[in-house]
Amino acid sequence: METISEDRKIEMGPEILSYLNSTRKWTTFLSVLGFIFLGLMIVAGLATSLFITAFKTQERIWESRKR
Repeated sequence: METISEDRKIEMGPEILSYLNSTRKWTTFLSVLGFIFLGLMIVAGLATSLFITAFKTQERIWESRKR
């Protein structure tokens, strides 16, 4: 009687390994791009937050000078 591990054995030839290697390269490339994009989004969010805060502060100063 065969064991379960022998029954579910996956055999991969050189062609499949070549495809997996190509997939690995693209996966690495896309993950690096994702992290770079995430970092840029965080920086853009912080810059926008600072800009809005500074704009509101300037608006309050301008309003107080009018009075």
